[in-house]
Amino acid sequence: MLVWWWLIARQGVGAHFVDVVLAGDAAVLPGLAVAASSLLDATSAPERVRLHVVTTRNDLDVVNEVLTCVVGDLDVRPFTPPHLKLGRAPARLTAELNYARLFLPDLLSVRKVVYLDADVIVEGDVTELHDTALVARRQAVAAVARPKPLRLAPSVKRNAAAKLKLAELGVNVTRGHGRLSTTLQDFNAGVLVIDLKEWRSLNLTRSVLRWMRLNDGLDIYTKGSNPPLVLALKDDFERLDQRWNCPARPKSTPLNPRCYNPAIVHLTGEAKPWDHHDPRWAAKLTPKIEDCLSRARRQSSTPPPPSGRRSFRLFLYFAFVLATVLFFAARYSLPFSPPKLLSALDSALGTGDDDDDARYCYYY
Repeated sequence: MLVWWWLIARQGVGAHFVDVVLAGDAAVLPGLAVAASSLLDATSAPERVRLHVVTTRNDLDVVNEVLTCVVGDLDVRPFTPPHLKLGRAPARLTAELNYARLFLPDLLSVRKVVYLDADVIVEGDVTELHDTALVARRQAVAAVARPKPLRLAPSVKRNAAAKLKLAELGVNVTRGHGRLSTTLQDFNAGVLVIDLKEWRSLNLTRSVLRWMRLNDGLDIYTKGSNPPLVLALKDDFERLDQRWNCPARPKSTPLNPRCYNPAIVHLTGEAKPWDHHDPRWAAKLTPKIEDCLSRARRQSSTPPPPSGRRSFRLFLYFAFVLATVLFFAARYSLPFSPPKLLSALDSALGTGDDDDDARYCYYY
């Protein structure tokens, strides 16, 4: 405990704010709600926590409404990534918001943030993680290391150009069990502590984007947004204790044997806990969270009025159909004339011959 307070004093945080970032859209709202609620419940100083949520522009209102209902005041902001080719990883790994963590220095003006995926349960004090990480030396990222090195895409084994480019960029390649690996230690980017000032000074966003562009042409890695960050850092990251990112599959017990007294349980994989009734996650789904989610679902079930854009599309569709019918009627002398056709349409729509405005309003 004395060491912790010494580190806090050295960093000069005192009672400064702890900025925590979550990213997700309406599809993962249950996860966002549980993650936000659990981290505030577990901290000894919730008044220090400033919660930021990054979401899509389309889901901004519903995400803000639900999370404000659950935890109160927070900062919800839209994220529009640059035009990127996101590779061949599964859809859950190439979702745009999966890349939001790589652009946090452009979204926030604070010094340091804790980033959390939406599929976590926070059991420990996130202020402790924030205050003790990235204080011993100047580094941009702190993460929990995986026991294995970063593996490359299977195609690299037969791709001389990819191996040459990796060597040029200082990435050593080793032969593993059927696939090539780098000598770089892998980590899971679902829980990160990021020094945004140091990130900017190292221009890490540029390095990450370069690896993503190389991957588009050379197929170097799979698995979405994690590998380009590992490659950009080249082992220069602070190793957090395993308890801060304890991986588990929904409904699986026990937890990973490397974990002890987990501070953050990370329910990784394609099967998400809100879809597969994980008991650990369900225990954090409080009645208040369920009520906030239900209220949002009830409101979203009310169909919105047609927008002007939709009305214009309907107008173009009916105009095209009408023009096509009239064209063929004139060209092939079909046994009805355009005036009779319009009259028939009027009858079908319930308007009279003198009600031209009603007819044109319908088509528009």
